[in-house]
Amino acid sequence: MNWCLIIGVLLNSALIVVNRFIHKLPNKVQFPLLILGIVLLIIGLVQLGNLH
Repeated sequence: MNWCLIIGVLLNSALIVVNRFIHKLPNKVQFPLLILGIVLLIIGLVQLGNLH
């Protein structure tokens, strides 16, 4: 597994848990971080597809 995929999953999971159970995040913070996590997931999946 590559690091982009792992970081993307962890970032999105942490944002969901923090936003739901710990503290409601403002949209100015949450949306860019969610988009970054999705982009990292896509990069990781593309890299994983090219390796096999």
